[in-house]
Amino acid sequence: MNTLKLIICGWWCWLANPALAGQPATVTYLGNTALMVKHESTQIMFDPFFHDHFGQYQLVPEALRQAIFAGEGEFGQVAVILISHAHGDHFDAADLLRYLQQFPNTQLVAPTQAIHEIEALAGHQAVAQQIHPLDQARGDAPVSLSLGSVSIEAVRIPHAGWPQRAHVANLVYRVTLNEQVTVMHLGDADPDDRHFKQWQAHWQARLTNQAYPPYWFMLTPSGRQILADRINAHSAIGVHVPDPTPAALQDSSHQIFNQPGQTLTIHPVPTKEPIAHE
Repeated sequence: MNTLKLIICGWWCWLANPALAGQPATVTYLGNTALMVKHESTQIMFDPFFHDHFGQYQLVPEALRQAIFAGEGEFGQVAVILISHAHGDHFDAADLLRYLQQFPNTQLVAPTQAIHEIEALAGHQAVAQQIHPLDQARGDAPVSLSLGSVSIEAVRIPHAGWPQRAHVANLVYRVTLNEQVTVMHLGDADPDDRHFKQWQAHWQARLTNQAYPPYWFMLTPSGRQILADRINAHSAIGVHVPDPTPAALQDSSHQIFNQPGQTLTIHPVPTKEPIAHE
């Protein structure tokens, strides 16, 4: 009986101690690969502004766009916006410039290909101090930067369709909020493990609580292997899902985002020992 009490007390103390268990965060799906992650008073957004849907991908609904630009509710204190790459279904330079002008405390992290498009617009000088360009070539080591309570690591992973799209600077971000909750956004990464294997030490250096891969990772053996065995992620939710959702994805057990406005809880998990790989 004393042993049982000790076990129960130990489990309860772990849950009750924020330093051990961490505080839950939330992730809200906005459309395509656009997400907002919130932990305590810290909020970040991935790929929130774009206009191209190519006849199949979900745009951010107008009501959500208006709430973001108005800074309403949970969109009121966005610390950092992160852009995966400069394609029209992920990025719009004019929208980003407008947003940064309205919210001078928000920081932008993006590949230089995206930053160059912003710098081609009138008025970009006013937001220069808010912009943090990442100029990574394929094969460059991961980089990191800290912006207040947001810690960011980024590595260039080829865009899907590689090598035909080798010129596209697609960044995979691993972001930690308040030193407690870590998420990973893969942009349009190619699901070939050769791109990921070389950065094994990087993936294993930190546990990702939740990853957001494009849906094709869940429909290919190599993509599933990367999610399960390579990137050190506790869970994954697919994004970039076409509308209507492909039957193969509907029939699978994989979790996906396909309803803009949907919000889920991210439960931090104890750090586990890194998994050894060949």
